[in-house]
Amino acid sequence: MLKTLTTIVLALALVVSVFFAYTKKLRSGPSLAGGLAIRGGTLIDGTGRPPLDNAVILIADGSIKQVFREGDGLIPKGVRIIEAGGQTILPGFIDCNTHLMIGSGGAASSAAEFMPERVLRDLRACLFWGVTTVHTTADPLASISRLRDNERDGLINASRISMDGPVLTAVGGYPALFLPAMVAAEATRQIDSVEAVKKSIEELAAASVNMVNVVYDGGNQENSYPKLSPALLKEIIDQSHAVNLRISARVGSLSDLKEAIRAGIDGIDQGPFDALDEEAIQLLLEHGVYYCSNMAAGQSATLEVNEIDALLQQEMVRRTISPDIRDSLAKHSGYYFELKNDSVARGYFREALRNRLHNLKLAADAGVKIVLGTGAGDPAVFYGISLHDELRLMVQAGLSPMQALVAGTRTAAEYLNLNSTLGTVEAGRAANILLIDGDPLQDIAATRKIRQVIKDAQVIDTEQLLQ
Repeated sequence: MLKTLTTIVLALALVVSVFFAYTKKLRSGPSLAGGLAIRGGTLIDGTGRPPLDNAVILIADGSIKQVFREGDGLIPKGVRIIEAGGQTILPGFIDCNTHLMIGSGGAASSAAEFMPERVLRDLRACLFWGVTTVHTTADPLASISRLRDNERDGLINASRISMDGPVLTAVGGYPALFLPAMVAAEATRQIDSVEAVKKSIEELAAASVNMVNVVYDGGNQENSYPKLSPALLKEIIDQSHAVNLRISARVGSLSDLKEAIRAGIDGIDQGPFDALDEEAIQLLLEHGVYYCSNMAAGQSATLEVNEIDALLQQEMVRRTISPDIRDSLAKHSGYYFELKNDSVARGYFREALRNRLHNLKLAADAGVKIVLGTGAGDPAVFYGISLHDELRLMVQAGLSPMQALVAGTRTAAEYLNLNSTLGTVEAGRAANILLIDGDPLQDIAATRKIRQVIKDAQVIDTEQLLQ
């Protein structure tokens, strides 16, 4: 095991140096000349407004110029036309909670799970599945910054990246206590003083992160671990706000959630595992806190071994998920599978998923701002495809399909402070657009039937993405 972990640490250290050289091979094609028009489909624009039939969307210079019903405007001569009759048009999806440097394998059985080739493949799998933007957390700062910059510079054809960088936690807290020391040093910043807070926030701000992420979770009675003091949590929040950075929190218990909200947190990106009460709902509302339930990750924790094996045999999983990750899961090794043999843990995770479903419905009914996040990178929570699982679980929880779609588009963009350019199909927004078969307002599973992905006005050849 030590040899495997050492190999993984060395692989992570290579990521920074390899990314730049590797991604130069993957330059995107030239941008579309003369503009683009999509016409004839039914537009669900991400705002929550009723669909627009026979929509026309005019695109030029990477952004949306006009949106109108056919007959209410003119399509310029010379533009490329995509006929969307009988299809539904959506904004590109945004996954607000992923862990790109973690491979969804769970066992960490191979250094290949952490190498640039795997990370880049999974980013392209996101794009294949219509996830045009991913927000990633608990990543080595240098590696994820380089990857983000390469995507921005057009060196890789993949989803847009929004990032936290390393997560802030207590010394020996989650997730540092589960990681080798050298890995924990890259993926976390362990806070023990006001000075450590200041240093970490300055480092993250200098890297132009989109948000700060903090863990305020001390585990449970059976498995407790160090947690930040309320004073240090408040210091992290205040210093983040002082440099105009939003901050999200992973919380464990209901009391953790309430304390984090009162301290000024902007978003809850996971938890609590127990049921919300009326006071928690009111605090979420009064403080305008965004709420992300990560039900795809919660569902993965409840899967039996035979269900995981069946999942790995699904055609679209085999086609789009990295072979290194499938091979790792097929070995049935590591902590993820050890928990499958623990009847107490299995019961705990099943109850936690029921609570997540219940909590999401309570929060949405009360008007709390709901965002979509999957936890992709957790074991068997696959990049891209898990977003469609999350949409299904949102509807299963009791949200309307429109509420689920808005959570994964407009509200997700608002949460990440990207709503001036992303999240809706409106004039002035970046041209990140999906064409799908079927009506997701009648059957949310229609979001899986993707016919075309357009990112930053480029029509993506999805068949070539994963070659």
